[in-house]
Amino acid sequence: MRARLTILGFCLALGGCEDRARGPFEESPTKFRVVRESLYNQVVVERDGDIVDLKFRSGRAVPRQTAVDLSNPERLVIPYTRTMLAAALVQPEPGRILQLGLGGGAMNRYLRRVFPGAHLTTAELDATVRDMAVEFMGFQPGERDVVVIEDARAFLRSRSETWDWILVDAYSGGSVPPHLKTKEFYELLKARLAPGGVVALNLHAGNRLFASDQATLKAVFPSVGLFAVPGTGNVVALAWKGESKEFRASDLAGFSGTLREILAAVAQDFSGEAAVGAAVLTDDFAPAEFLQQQK
Repeated sequence: MRARLTILGFCLALGGCEDRARGPFEESPTKFRVVRESLYNQVVVERDGDIVDLKFRSGRAVPRQTAVDLSNPERLVIPYTRTMLAAALVQPEPGRILQLGLGGGAMNRYLRRVFPGAHLTTAELDATVRDMAVEFMGFQPGERDVVVIEDARAFLRSRSETWDWILVDAYSGGSVPPHLKTKEFYELLKARLAPGGVVALNLHAGNRLFASDQATLKAVFPSVGLFAVPGTGNVVALAWKGESKEFRASDLAGFSGTLREILAAVAQDFSGEAAVGAAVLTDDFAPAEFLQQQK
């Protein structure tokens, strides 16, 4: 009996030894923890009531990547995901939306509710993430909500169609693959924008990488606006081909419901145009992980 308890404690310390939570991992159908290994991540799903978190293990840390409220598909639990909706301030009527990174499918569930006529495509690198989003997080792909298992840059390079919104949220364990941080990648995003379209990117402030993010985006896009996410280190950057503009909470007459409420708050967090002067990242020079560690 003591040996069994010792093994169980060891499993708990490592974050789980089984594919699906058992025993102490599954207290009830609405409170459990699941750990699965993929080629790219150790993916953890934790449910407590109606809230389900998806996390990636990074060393000893298990940072939260996303979360959903199963009882309310119009509630975006993670603050920066609400700020990503600032894209509507540039393009209020997206017919075609591309997401780079699925997470738990929270944004998909929300966008299907507020833009029911839009066609949504998501490029997600990790099939395990998609499978766990379907199994545990209420995500249901369909004809108008398609998930493609492919690297984001490879996906864009192999397609010729354009999108009204491109939402870039490809962080994994607190970092972004360097090939999704370069001038060449941003040029590819720009080429895949429909007329009047906009790119929204989840960035992190407080380090030298953030300065290079801004400079690299400005090297490609004429207009780049920044929206700070209150209480977090996240900053959402909007990039588009047209002229720069001001964002005001008063310019929301065409919106309604939860989207209008979110945009009214987001507009107040507009912090101005992106700055230049830092190193521009390229495919030949992209020390993203080093810059991320430098204040």
